[in-house]
Order: sequence, then structure tokens, then C-alpha cells
Amino acid sequence: MRTVPRHRFVPDATSEDAYADIAVIPNRGADGVASSCASVPTIVAMMLDQLASAPATASWKSAPQPATPHRGSPPARRAWSPPRCRRCAGS
Repeated sequence: MRTVPRHRFVPDATSEDAYADIAVIPNRGADGVASSCASVPTIVAMMLDQLASAPATASWKSAPQPATPHRGSPPARRAWSPPRCRRCAGS
């Protein structure tokens, strides 16, 4: 994290703001509303740390699809669910 040249990602920010532990807003719309931001470095570090220690998961392509796909989307695949035990099958 310390070696990332953060100023390259927020060229309009001051050097002090680019390397501070704050969110930096590099883009604003014509109305002055922020359209994006560069996340707080400690939050990014925390998320990366949690990601690195998380168990491996299947790829996003094998994840269950939404129940109501967007118009023009391919049909949703039915999510896999484990077989029910014999004791629960009747309920």
C-alpha cells in the first residue's frame, strides 16, 4: 500500500490529500455532486486483508442468478440446493 503512487489516481488533489487517510473526490458533475471517489486507504487495506484471509469460493459465473433477470438477459439458471434428508422430505 505504501508503494502505490496514489497521486496518479487523483491528479487534481493536493499531494497532502492524495496521501492522507481520507476519501478523495476526483470527479464532480456540472452540478457539483461527486461522481466518484478514491477510497480511504485504510479501508482498502482492511478489505484486501479480509479478502486474502477468506476461503476460496467458486467463480462469479457459477453463482446463483437473480430470480427476475433484467430484460434482454439470458434466462436465469436455477440455483443448486442440497438434497433434503429423508426425515425432512415429508415436511
